[in-house]
Amino acid sequence: METIAKLHSVAELIDHNAAARPGALAVSCDGVAVSHGELAVQSRQAAAWLAAVGVAASDRVALFLPTASVEYLALSLGAMRLGAIAVCLNARFKTREFKHAVDNSACKLLIYSPRLHDVVEASEVATQTRLLDADAIRAEWTTVSLATADQYGDEPAVSADTPARIIYTSGTTALP
Repeated sequence: METIAKLHSVAELIDHNAAARPGALAVSCDGVAVSHGELAVQSRQAAAWLAAVGVAASDRVALFLPTASVEYLALSLGAMRLGAIAVCLNARFKTREFKHAVDNSACKLLIYSPRLHDVVEASEVATQTRLLDADAIRAEWTTVSLATADQYGDEPAVSADTPARIIYTSGTTALP
């Protein structure tokens, strides 16, 4: 059996766990429980959808969502499957910190929670970044067919050296 030490990417780890224990709990957030098998499928669906909207390897995909959600995890893992970089933004950022992080990361796409719309709008980042409301796109990425999603499973497009995430600190003493 393949050991974790031989895995080369986050996608391989997700798929390894899905194959080894598909029904076992992978994550539980806000009353939503997802198995390893379901998480693998959701991350593949997210990868397929992200690719369909133009995200490619090395692109930055910013997530301005509550971090304790299955959706947040699936979208960030989907970006990683493509070799894109998930830019994790603190949902507590105010306009100044948010704008700095988006500008600094040079993200191509920003998926945001509607409850954070005022911060997104006030930052005026829409001129350089494509903005997508998480509620408006949920039905699109979560219903990608399994045949399409499976294209993003067996042969990861990334290696152990591929950057996976950009994480900004809270910015309590300066900009994040």
